[in-house]
Amino acid sequence: MVVMVLVGVFRDQVTVLLGGGPSTKKPGLKAIRETRILARGATLRNYGNHIPLTSFTSRKNFLSNAYKKGEYLKNPAMMNQTVNPMTDPAGMEMMMEGMKKNFLMIIPQTIIM
Repeated sequence: MVVMVLVGVFRDQVTVLLGGGPSTKKPGLKAIRETRILARGATLRNYGNHIPLTSFTSRKNFLSNAYKKGEYLKNPAMMNQTVNPMTDPAGMEMMMEGMKKNFLMIIPQTIIM
C-alpha cells in the first residue's frame, strides 16, 4: 500500500514537472466567446421547446446569422478553411500532452506489476 501511494505521488510530481499538470495556458477572450456562443446554440437546440415559438425563432435567427458571419469566431479569417490537425501547432501540443500523460501512466503501472 505504501508503494502504491509513493508511486502515485511520484507520478503526480513528474506530471507537474513535464508541464502536463493543470492547464498552464489560459484561453483568450475570443476563444471563450466562441465556446460560449456554441454552447448557447446547443442549449437553444436542446431546450427550445420550452420557450414560446416567437422567442425561439428570434434567437435561432440571431444565432444562425452570427454563425454565418463568423462574428464570434476566434479567427474569422479561417472560417471556410479546413484545419489539418497534423499541421496545427495547438493540435500537436494537445496530442503530445496526451502522449505524455499516457506514458506517465504506463511506467508506474509496469513497476507496480
